[in-house]
Amino acid sequence: MKNTDTIVAISTANGNAAVGIIRVSGPKTDIISKHFFGKVEPRYAKYVKIKDGNNNVIDDAIVIRYVAPSSYTGEDMLEIQMHGNPILLKKFQDILCHEYCRLAKPGEFTERAYLNNKLDLVQAEAVIDLINSSNYDASLAAQRSLQGKFSNTLTEIGDKILYMRTLLESSINFPEDEIPDESSKKYKNELDSLTKKVEYVIKTAKHGLKLNDQTKISILGKPNVGKSTLSNCLLGEQASIVSAIPGTTRDIVKNDLSLGDNVVTLFDTAGLRKTKDDIESKGIDLSIKSSNFSDLILYVVDDEVGIDEIDMKFLTSNKNECWIIINKIDKTGKVAETGTYKGYKYFNLSADTELGVELLKGELMSIRNSDHEKGATLARERHVESLKACLKNLYNASKYNDNQQLDLIAEELRRSHLHLQNILGGDVDEELLDEIFSNFCIGK
Repeated sequence: MKNTDTIVAISTANGNAAVGIIRVSGPKTDIISKHFFGKVEPRYAKYVKIKDGNNNVIDDAIVIRYVAPSSYTGEDMLEIQMHGNPILLKKFQDILCHEYCRLAKPGEFTERAYLNNKLDLVQAEAVIDLINSSNYDASLAAQRSLQGKFSNTLTEIGDKILYMRTLLESSINFPEDEIPDESSKKYKNELDSLTKKVEYVIKTAKHGLKLNDQTKISILGKPNVGKSTLSNCLLGEQASIVSAIPGTTRDIVKNDLSLGDNVVTLFDTAGLRKTKDDIESKGIDLSIKSSNFSDLILYVVDDEVGIDEIDMKFLTSNKNECWIIINKIDKTGKVAETGTYKGYKYFNLSADTELGVELLKGELMSIRNSDHEKGATLARERHVESLKACLKNLYNASKYNDNQQLDLIAEELRRSHLHLQNILGGDVDEELLDEIFSNFCIGK
């Protein structure tokens, strides 16, 4: 595919840094390169001085030129490595946009890579998944998808479907060459093999789908048990207001918490109690809702009060995993420890003095989003839905094979193959492309 315009974007995150990168891609790349940097050999780093229209030196930089089709987008490209000052980066970007380029849309570099057959759609999606991975296992799975592992599996299944369609077409066109019972058995074996393969891919895709989700942890409990203090302690900063006045937290306070190789979402919630305060009551409703969508609940109790019937009623009624946090042991003199109480894992700690908090952090670091298979790849909901549709067609084909309805088997195989192609991007509409690439950052 040929694009008539040239795009530019700052590819590094906003903010001051040692290095900032500007990317250029499109037909005017060579003109830009010669005008601003002179002769630049492809794939060789060249030290240059960038100047504005008044011949003022903006910055010292390193520029690398890529010639189509040997580039990320498949087009002529430039990568300009400047000092990471947003003012300098934007200044040069504006100079380029004034005469040579337009600002790239989110994900447009990767979209061009897809449209120029440098990546299939699964690999393009893996790029943003790699950037946004919330844990190391997810990043490895995204990398495997980017390298083509998931795509290759789908292609292999698609090739087998095409091979079987070839056999069927031959049987339909030359029926005298086939013995019905033998051909039925032959197709049955092929269909059974395909069905089992797709069933397995769906299973692994669901693992990948789960792995891509960021673990959600909610801190719940009655008012004044130390929920916000625990949240601040885990985060290492004052993210929630701490007060001796009951009902201080009236909304869900959401933060990302880094735990070793993982990043989890931590929710600090309103204290659970009966109240006539309308705003606090709404906050408590949100607390209950957060417990329903959380992967883990840290249920905090005040050790000076102990665990009562109300606490146990909440714990036993909640379907998600709960850990009991017995807080304020600095006031009761208990030892920091972990164990089990009525089937629930508990931790004795003091969020105020941080006594025993490392025990909790150590256990939280071992959390994984799912029991994933070694070598898993990341997947998306649309992948799973298309695979399910493919599997349904294979089930139908098996049913028609029992009655030797060869033309119907061929049609079901054709449809199953289309569903696989849709995952890879073989026949995809613009709305889906816009939805996928709009989630990318500008410059990628």
